[in-house]
Amino acid sequence: MRGTATRLLSENLVPIVGVALPLGLMALFFIAGRATEALADPPGYDALLAVNHDERRTDQPWHIELQDGRLVIRTDARTNRAARRSVTPELHLLDHATLRTSRIAIDFASLVDGVVRDPDLDALNRKHLLAGPESPDGYRLERPRRAPTGGLVGDLLGFGRNRSRYVLRSDARTIAIRSTEPLFQARLVAWIAE
Repeated sequence: MRGTATRLLSENLVPIVGVALPLGLMALFFIAGRATEALADPPGYDALLAVNHDERRTDQPWHIELQDGRLVIRTDARTNRAARRSVTPELHLLDHATLRTSRIAIDFASLVDGVVRDPDLDALNRKHLLAGPESPDGYRLERPRRAPTGGLVGDLLGFGRNRSRYVLRSDARTIAIRSTEPLFQARLVAWIAE
């Protein structure tokens, strides 16, 4: 019996190694990837996101920006009429502990000299807001690099692409953001350090 097993192994060594080696390497890379994720610190900062707001558009009537550590939402007189016709942007708060977003109810209609005045906006400005694309602990807001697709035909026809998904990414970790509402054209406005 032992001689049969040894002979079977010696006759089929190349196919056995050919199957076992790739499986072993896949397992090794999977474990190594999970180990780096497990060792990476979780995000430590909340984020403020502007949704439905494309700052690159020249006809964008709303300007959402950080000036001297304060969040300012403004529109100028020339685009005030366009502001009433355009899609009003939204502000969302990303909670770093739950990785969920929640909409902040800002009243964009309460304008004083073209600047939005709102109690929720004042409450945000009492916090320490940090500018920059990367949080102090190294996370960035990005779209996922690999999204679920609809297969070969789906990729060719554009199925399976979800343009409202975002992730927090650091050098060693990628974390999906969960949102109750779609986050179309979301961009990071500020990190919140409390």
